[in-house]
Amino acid sequence: MAKHSDRTTPVMVILAIVIGFFAMAILPRLLEQSHAMVGKAAPALSLPGLASGPAVDLAALRGKVVVLDFWAPWCAPCKHEMPVLNKLAQKHAGKVVVVGVLVDPDLDGARAVLKNLAITYPQVEDDRRAAAAAFSVHALPTLVVIDRNGTVRSYRTGFSPEEDMEAAIERALKS
Repeated sequence: MAKHSDRTTPVMVILAIVIGFFAMAILPRLLEQSHAMVGKAAPALSLPGLASGPAVDLAALRGKVVVLDFWAPWCAPCKHEMPVLNKLAQKHAGKVVVVGVLVDPDLDGARAVLKNLAITYPQVEDDRRAAAAAFSVHALPTLVVIDRNGTVRSYRTGFSPEEDMEAAIERALKS
């Protein structure tokens, strides 16, 4: 019986590794494309700018890919994604607009995060959570990528690695 369990253990370890890989690498990509909003027109969005910044109206951004970054100052994964989004916004300037959507009333905390991370992409306030409700945001961070025609192409909840964000933007640019 001991010999049988000795052979079973490595098989179980390999199986656990394969399942772990699937859960961490493949499943998020599948879920990104399976959200109910993907393939549908993005809801109308017009929100005031944070700290007297410019307001953002999705309709005015037609013709460009838009990345909506729903975040809050207390959200650690949000703060890890923001510098990557800042980099991608600069890399794709003129073709892609990244918009931070603050869903928390802590404006002072938000300003501190933006200053500490040197975030330069536009930020809007969603203190009544109207945009969060319209885009079915139930967890942070949530990234929504909208193509040039106003169609949602990607919907990601939770931390997104840079290569996944870049791939979602590239797919929207090609659609």
